[in-house]
Amino acid sequence: RETLPFHHQMLPNLVSVILNKLPTTYAIYYLGCKPGTHNTAFLLVLTADHEEGEALSLGTMLEESCRPIDAFILVHYASAVVNAINRGDHFFNRALSCPALYISGNMLLPNSDVIKPNTVVDFGEASWERWRKQAKEFLLGAAYYLSVEAYSAALFSLHQCAEDILIAIVRSILGYKINSHNLLRLLRVT
Repeated sequence: RETLPFHHQMLPNLVSVILNKLPTTYAIYYLGCKPGTHNTAFLLVLTADHEEGEALSLGTMLEESCRPIDAFILVHYASAVVNAINRGDHFFNRALSCPALYISGNMLLPNSDVIKPNTVVDFGEASWERWRKQAKEFLLGAAYYLSVEAYSAALFSLHQCAEDILIAIVRSILGYKINSHNLLRLLRVT
């Protein structure tokens, strides 16, 4: 929850790059760093609802713009985050209780009594079972496709299996409803 000395040096640069590349930014939160190496900063960026870019694409664009600093950036539209907090969303309740690196003043954040950083993930087991079951089915499909030498279909099924297991981990542990087909991105979040 606290920034590391290494991050104290690089976070102002990250904030500057983000604000320059995405002027519709309302807020930037420091979610933490990659365990063990501490070289990756994880950030949550809230942007205006009228921003025309797709949130996932905006995150990728910002990450590329921040290089050589290693940053993992989740971009979300402000109204979606506020609605999620009002519903008691585990991930966003925790994220908005993290240190704010930038707040524009153009957005009304929920009152601090609405944000509950210790919200319990009550859907974790159900989420895990749903995605694990689907991953297992793709694994069975891959085995079948290999047995009939349909290698492209087997590879696709294995990719889907890995994707579903990673989604299961992120959704059930973090409570973050990630939707990505990019295995490297899913691994970084995991």
